[in-house]
Parts: sequence; C-alpha cells; structure tokens
Amino acid sequence: MMTKTRPRRARGDRRLTGIVEWLERTRRRALDEARKSCYLILEAPDASPGAHRGAIRFVQFAFERDWFCMDLPTTTLSRVEAERLRRNRSGFFYVRERPVFSLHEEDANGFDPFRKVYLYGDELTAAEDVMHVFFRVWDLPSVVPIKATSGVCGDGPRFEQGVALDS
Repeated sequence: MMTKTRPRRARGDRRLTGIVEWLERTRRRALDEARKSCYLILEAPDASPGAHRGAIRFVQFAFERDWFCMDLPTTTLSRVEAERLRRNRSGFFYVRERPVFSLHEEDANGFDPFRKVYLYGDELTAAEDVMHVFFRVWDLPSVVPIKATSGVCGDGPRFEQGVALDS
C-alpha cells in the first residue's frame, strides 16, 4: 500500500534539484492547469561504447490524478538493465505484474513497460531514481547533457520541447 510522504528537498546536486523542479512543475500542470494526464521525458545522448551516433536514452513520467510514475519502455531499457535496477532500487515492476497501474490506452500485454509509481510529494525519490538510471544503470558520463520535454497526454499541447535541464 502506498502512503503519502512529506516532501524531501534535494540538497547540493544541481541536476537532482533540476529534476525535482521539472517533476513538480509537471505535477502542477497535470493537476491545476491541464486537469488531465501529462508527461515528462528526460533524455540524454547515449555515450556508451557501441551506441549508434545520435542514439538517446530516456526516462519518461506520466502524471495521473492521484499518482505519477516513471515509465521505462523496452526501447530504452533492456531486461538485463531492468533486473539490475530492480536489485538496486526498490519499487520497480513490470506492468503485467501490477496491471492496476497501467495507463489509459496502454498496451500493457504487448509491451509490458517497466515502471515505478510515486505519490505526489515524493518527487525527490523519483529524481534520485532518474539519476540512478542515467548514471549507474546506463553508466552515462556525469557531464552528459539532460533535456526535458513535457506536455499533455493524448493530443494535447507540449509545454516544452528539448529544454536543457540546466537552463
């Protein structure tokens, strides 16, 4: 069972603070402005050996009425990486294991996304999980630029497209 936690604040790391701010901004948009589901995508160039030129790694979030989730599709996270993440960070699951957390019009059986659900107020934990995925699971260099794209789910407008996290 999920319980609401008091928000913790990021200390020190500018990127961690920036991710928390993006998560909070998108939450406000989903709940107060758009009044419908919104998304946030954080992406970085894949600088790993053997990566194709122009390849990116991304973490996406969906913001629902009562919760938000990190969603890692198989196009960006392999099964081996998912199991590594599951061993090192708690709360991750495949949607087929917990179908109550499937998103509207999502093909959970066909794609079986890897996910973690958070309650509003737990944006810092979500940001720490993002940092873990980028820099521990994918071993991206610490200087890699991270960009954000956010908008309303479905055919709604985009709020930002490819804005640098540090801007």
